[in-house]
Amino acid sequence: MTVGGFVLAVFTIAKLMSEKRQPGNTIAWLLGITLVPYVEVPLYLLFGGRKIQQLVARKGRVALHSFGSPSASLETCQLAAARAIVANEPVGGNKLQLITNGESAFAVMADAIRSAQHTINITTFILGREETGRAIIKLLAERARDGVKVRLFLDGLGSFLARRGFCDPLRAAGGEVATFMPVAPLSTRHSANLRNHRKLAVFDDCSAIIGGHNLAREYMGESPWAKRFADFGTLITGPAVGMISEVFFADWSYPPDNPSNRSASTLVGPASLATGSTELQVTASGPDVEGDPLYEGIVFLIQEAEHYHALLHSR
Repeated sequence: MTVGGFVLAVFTIAKLMSEKRQPGNTIAWLLGITLVPYVEVPLYLLFGGRKIQQLVARKGRVALHSFGSPSASLETCQLAAARAIVANEPVGGNKLQLITNGESAFAVMADAIRSAQHTINITTFILGREETGRAIIKLLAERARDGVKVRLFLDGLGSFLARRGFCDPLRAAGGEVATFMPVAPLSTRHSANLRNHRKLAVFDDCSAIIGGHNLAREYMGESPWAKRFADFGTLITGPAVGMISEVFFADWSYPPDNPSNRSASTLVGPASLATGSTELQVTASGPDVEGDPLYEGIVFLIQEAEHYHALLHSR
């Protein structure tokens, strides 16, 4: 058993090193396999598969279409980075509002929900079963009763406690609630490790909110809270919204047998209209995207930077 365990650990390490992972993730697995192989090797075999190929193969690749034109003002380095990571080139004509705290995040989200006229599409990892979650569900249910098409997409693990009866008021009002990879029971042995951490909301395909805020008290709320995380988000209008909407529907349509897929539709708003002068590049990341485009793009920009790099050396 000792020899067999050693050989299995060696092969596991070899497999781990052959995968393209974040350095911290690789180091953590290596330490675990080296120090406690009898525990970590089985865990890695169950949950460590980076792409979880069999499940991911069922989900279509996220392929974004540009709803605007690349800005001529972008520097060559930026355009080269955009092409190097095989993603959409940055497009101009957008307006961006930075959201810097949880109270502002809740206020912006609530205003956008109240102002929507046609569709509200929201993806979140965590929906809290407390005042913030209840307030969001109440607002969404009110808009659904007004005739707005409301879709709420929850991760099966992050929103485990809020995915059923807690969302019944929204369902009763005509809204749709779908779950990504339910974990009780586990649909497959890998489903606990395939999670959707995207946090985005699209309103009438004209405006979108993206960032780090989950729909829970720990991330946002009407009043300040001492234990709240410090996160950032953005409110976006302009051509980039169309691509963010495509990301939502790419997730919403998985798994293929989800009955809610029938409601997926084309854009309803003038997402391609310019609303400002901000240049944005929408880059999706995850196992449904080839490679690690966001990570690779950031590394490329760091390597190609000239002026800021020189300034750092001059200090």
